[in-house]
Amino acid sequence: MIKAVVVTLCGCTIIVFLDNVHIILTKQMMKRFFLIFVSVFLIQSSLSFAQVADNQSLSALQESALGGDAEAQYLLGKRYYDGDGVTQDYDQAVSWYRKAAERRKCEG
Repeated sequence: MIKAVVVTLCGCTIIVFLDNVHIILTKQMMKRFFLIFVSVFLIQSSLSFAQVADNQSLSALQESALGGDAEAQYLLGKRYYDGDGVTQDYDQAVSWYRKAAERRKCEG
């Protein structure tokens, strides 16, 4: 004698036979799962691309700041203060803010 429990949830039928689980999906549910899978994949891909672009912009910002660009120094200080793309570090933030202020003071 086979004992089973049948549950239907959101158009998806789940049948549990003792230790086994069988899921029966309608065509509509298969389309939904496919669309969800594709959406998650696209979101993940775009997040990875954004992270690479952000790392490249951080590198360019650091290079400009080290080259004496007061605006880049200020922006880098802000990133350290906020923890935006870098580990939050108030000492680094103050250091970059000071460099930017000194540079602006010298520029007039």
